[in-house]
Amino acid sequence: MGNIVSSEPAAADCKQPKLESFLEDSRTVLKFTGPFYPSPIPYDLGFKSGAQAFQWFGVAWEAPKNGALFVLDCAGNRLAATRLGHVLSLRHGPVLPKIGWKLVISPKQGQATNAEVLIFSRS
Repeated sequence: MGNIVSSEPAAADCKQPKLESFLEDSRTVLKFTGPFYPSPIPYDLGFKSGAQAFQWFGVAWEAPKNGALFVLDCAGNRLAATRLGHVLSLRHGPVLPKIGWKLVISPKQGQATNAEVLIFSRS
């Protein structure tokens, strides 16, 4: 398994799940029956809502090229999940008035779009 890429101290303070078992346990939620091959690559990015810490947890795998985005609590428990395609990076976007901050997800080139995906969250 790859090392978790964490670009935020808040995420480093939180517990990350054991990747192989976490993905196996997430198959039903992700509606994914294929292999997570060769080694899924996780990306972790912390965020806070009020005083509570959470994590964006993105995972990319190669065969077939695919990936998922999870929201985890600081204990590493899955709160939400969606398949997104092969993710190259996660980073915080700017805070927008009356909307909150956004998450910027960069998909791997060669997918249907090379544009960045924006996910908004209330702060």
